[in-house]
Amino acid sequence: MEEQEEKKAQPLSQVQAEQPESQAKPPQQPHWYIAVVNYRHENRCADNLSRLGYETYVAAQKEKHLWRNRQVKWVDRIIFPNLVFVRLMPNEVKNVQNLSFVNYMMQDKALRLNRKGWHPLAVIPDFQMEQMRKMLAKAPSPVELEQAVLKQGVKVRVIAGELFGLVGEVERNHAASATRIYVSLGVLGQVTTPIERSALEVVNE
Repeated sequence: MEEQEEKKAQPLSQVQAEQPESQAKPPQQPHWYIAVVNYRHENRCADNLSRLGYETYVAAQKEKHLWRNRQVKWVDRIIFPNLVFVRLMPNEVKNVQNLSFVNYMMQDKALRLNRKGWHPLAVIPDFQMEQMRKMLAKAPSPVELEQAVLKQGVKVRVIAGELFGLVGEVERNHAASATRIYVSLGVLGQVTTPIERSALEVVNE
């Protein structure tokens, strides 16, 4: 009887500490979400979010433009108009969603509706973000977004050039040298860039 009373008297913190690890809730992890903003306001909104302490990314690629006065200027071509990628903890999403310069957070309509009748928010895995950022930063040719879903191709790894180490899938055109490598971004589609076949090796899984 005395043993039972001692157990009841244990501090709550001690009881929680004795619970199996499997019952403890895993700590929250940040994810890349997609904020939909006004057209041509992507960089401005990303700056506003950065000032609030959030990590952001606007998918853009440097392009060389020739002006009428024959001056050459490098400009950022935005690959995903209206979109700003923002890395958030799940409990921070609502705060960002309520900001005046954010229209809404993109949903993944391929997923089932939740209890409230909404599709879950779209989340871009970290490895896909890293692949996309590398392609946009180092691809020697313009990167394009293809909204249409492509057939699954051969998985390859780049073994030469600026994109060394990038893993993606291949879609071939009729021309012998027109090989394109693309990286899937899930709900957003794919980003693609042309690359020589000699710079690719097949990834065997």
